[in-house]
Amino acid sequence: MTDRCSHCASALEDGALVCSYCGGEAGSPGGAPQQECDSLEDGKGPAESNGTGLAVPMFATGNDLEGIGGWLILVAVGLGIGPLVSLSGVIRNLLMLYGAKYQNVLAARPGIAGLVLYEAVTNSIFLVALVALNILFYKKKRSFPSLMITFLASQLAFVLIDHLAARALQPSTGLAGVFRSLAGAVIWIPYYLRSERVKATFIH
Repeated sequence: MTDRCSHCASALEDGALVCSYCGGEAGSPGGAPQQECDSLEDGKGPAESNGTGLAVPMFATGNDLEGIGGWLILVAVGLGIGPLVSLSGVIRNLLMLYGAKYQNVLAARPGIAGLVLYEAVTNSIFLVALVALNILFYKKKRSFPSLMITFLASQLAFVLIDHLAARALQPSTGLAGVFRSLAGAVIWIPYYLRSERVKATFIH
């Protein structure tokens, strides 16, 4: 009669002391193998055999937090789109400043030209900053979270200044841009400060 493992019921080779399938000790029917218990105590989850009779982690709960996953996927999407949005803003601002279509309006209201120039400069700053943040993000640099917080706070300040200047020229200017920047700062700054995934990922 073929002996079977008391843990997983797999067939055991003659004289085997350890199950080659689950890593359990052939002669310890009363409980889980020591390797598996150790892995559970370490918070690494159940173990599986690597074919050598030694148990190896099947999945690691602690290590699951390391890497780009969870809410960081949304960060990756935002960082990918951000430079394109800033670049389109720079192009739009330059077309307004130098395009023949808008010259009469700019000449009649010089304040608008100054506002558009301010937006062109800030969009250029955002573009450079976002490219740098993308590099830091994918290299998982330790400085990324703090620099991202600085970027979000600075972006909110720039957008608020832009809105106040626009309201001085045109009181009917909407608050949509300010609300977007404010929501981004309120949601993501606490995330970068408190997230365990952020702490486990950006360590280089």
